[in-house]
Amino acid sequence: MKSESASPPSPARRAPSRTLLVGLGLSLLVNIAAILYQIHIITPDKPSYTYLGDDHPRELPLKLRSVNMAFHNDEEHYAMAGDRAWAEWNALRPPNGGDVYLGENPLPFGVSMWHQIQCLNQIRQILLDGEDGTPYTEHCFHYLRQSLICRGDLTLEEGGSSMVNPNGEGTVAPTVNKSHTCRDWRQLYDWTVDQQKQWTPEMVNLQEELVEGTFLAMGEGL
Repeated sequence: MKSESASPPSPARRAPSRTLLVGLGLSLLVNIAAILYQIHIITPDKPSYTYLGDDHPRELPLKLRSVNMAFHNDEEHYAMAGDRAWAEWNALRPPNGGDVYLGENPLPFGVSMWHQIQCLNQIRQILLDGEDGTPYTEHCFHYLRQSLICRGDLTLEEGGSSMVNPNGEGTVAPTVNKSHTCRDWRQLYDWTVDQQKQWTPEMVNLQEELVEGTFLAMGEGL
């Protein structure tokens, strides 16, 4: 017997296969487009700013890590008086007081945390030397009061807020070594120092002019 070879499929039989492939391809493209659109609408656009007038971010565009910090009374560092105390308090802020430049045409900005640190330092100096006749101390009391309320630390302290009573028995505030969840201030410090390495001489001069004669300029290296 003669073997009969299979005849090739007719164009009419091939057509459904091609149509199916084209349909699947179009369906895939539509699904990809839909997914990309969904990603686009749920992903917030990175805000852009002109840095003209008030058109700038409210906060430094830096995401800080969360860290645990145990609060304690440091008997060796950050004393009220003495050369070492002055050096340590001044070193809490980065060079140039922690100011930063932002924008394509860089503009100088202060950062609230460093402002708060210098306010505390201002009050320390007033306690040592007496009132200096400037409005800075009153400003600092208001600024620190509002800063503390703004951050609203919810850490629980057993027994209320108190400390050891030096004139008798009883403990008011067993808060020593109480762990608080904080934002990593060291990350902010290091970022600020790295950013200042990019400053031009003109930027340095402008920053110094802006703080000259104010309490924000006090302290060597600030």
